[in-house]
Amino acid sequence: MEKMEISNGVLKICRASNIEVALIPDGIHTVGKSYWEELFSSCKSVKSVVLPKSVKRIYAGFRGQKELSSLEFGGTMAEWKAVKITDKFWRSGTKLKVVKCSDGEVTLEPYDVKDGVLTKCHFDFVEFAIPDGVTEIADEAFSYCTSLEKLEIPESVTEIADEAFSYCTSLEKLEIPENVKKIGKCCFAFCKSLKQIVSKSSEYPCENGLLFSKKTSRLLATVCGKVTIPAFIKSLDNFSLQNCTEVEFEKCGKITAETLDYRVTAQDVRDAVWEEVKKNRAKTAKIDKVGFTGSDSLLSVILEESGVDAEVWQDKSAVVLAVKALDYGLEIRLSSKSNSWQKNVREFLKSVKDGADIVQLIKAAEDNKLRIASNQAKKYAVFQVDVKDKNMYFNGALETVYIADGVSTIGKSAFWACRKLKTVYIPKSITKIKCSAFVGNDSLKNVTFDGTFSRFNMIQEERMRGQWGNKITVHCTDGDFEL
Repeated sequence: MEKMEISNGVLKICRASNIEVALIPDGIHTVGKSYWEELFSSCKSVKSVVLPKSVKRIYAGFRGQKELSSLEFGGTMAEWKAVKITDKFWRSGTKLKVVKCSDGEVTLEPYDVKDGVLTKCHFDFVEFAIPDGVTEIADEAFSYCTSLEKLEIPESVTEIADEAFSYCTSLEKLEIPENVKKIGKCCFAFCKSLKQIVSKSSEYPCENGLLFSKKTSRLLATVCGKVTIPAFIKSLDNFSLQNCTEVEFEKCGKITAETLDYRVTAQDVRDAVWEEVKKNRAKTAKIDKVGFTGSDSLLSVILEESGVDAEVWQDKSAVVLAVKALDYGLEIRLSSKSNSWQKNVREFLKSVKDGADIVQLIKAAEDNKLRIASNQAKKYAVFQVDVKDKNMYFNGALETVYIADGVSTIGKSAFWACRKLKTVYIPKSITKIKCSAFVGNDSLKNVTFDGTFSRFNMIQEERMRGQWGNKITVHCTDGDFEL
């Protein structure tokens, strides 16, 4: 087969644009580059795939092949069942029913149910009725079922887990049964066609096109272009405003589509509202450091002693000290009513003069108990304890991450979809990088690890190794390596 990219027994991608029968060469042990990427990204006409018995692992390689109706495997049925397959692999349509092996056929189940939990729907149905008796819909159970338009949920369901319907881009209507007591986070992420939600659940009412948790006052989804968020709503689920063109908050005022992002969070809303308020205020006048009085005069003396060139201005609550480190800028807010910070500022400015980079400056600021301005804190983050699962979920502004020495774990999906993240510093104390930790980081180019490259590979969960996406350069103690 033409235009195959193969490396060390891994078939990464096939760039052929028009093929119907895909013959995978013998000797290939892994099909697909990663959990997220399609093998036939340039072709949607594949009808038949022939795999050699050497294949031991398949990533999400055949996703999106709606015409795929035949799959042949050169090994036995027992060998086929031993092949490791990622959970989104079979979402290629409903035509593929069996796998033909050398000693018979293996029937493919359309979905998995265990102990009342529907864990995965493997086929991309247009219409699907969840079997009666299912009590829970698991994480990502219908994720990426892009053809799904109609879904029937039985009254037996009591729990819908995180991202259960994410990327169901054709889903238009959903009815939530009376007995549902829990709906997880981001259930409707990227459900861009969702126009109607009917809820019988008293725990999760849907009123005026708004689905929310009655217990926590958290907004889960909206199905209207223009909405008014009532005052009792205390927080927003990620993606809850993805279908909106205009949002008005009873407490805060109006935000238009130009300000909204489809991954919008409650913090994004507060920031957007604040930006709207600031447009109607005069810009803060910058004050020449020579003319300072009070605490400002003290700061000018400290700056002169340090020999550091910095910019300073003052607002109602603080004096802002802005310094540069290489190509980055960092703003420190100092109380204008107290000069207790003078010793700490002197220590901090020593780091600036010594040529510290942005990560070292952040650490110096934290060590000296200096407050980084909020707009800067969004861009740079220093973690001194284990990074929990989804710790920085959808932080769209984050650019640099510094994991402090002593931290042992970077959790699952910890920095998922931090799309502006450029640089990550990982200490040798890290013993585990869980799967999806840095998935969706489109701008990430450099990872610095305080250890060898072999050690870096050891600390990653197996699936994480194929999830970095872009060409990442890992700077290790024994050299630079590309992922």
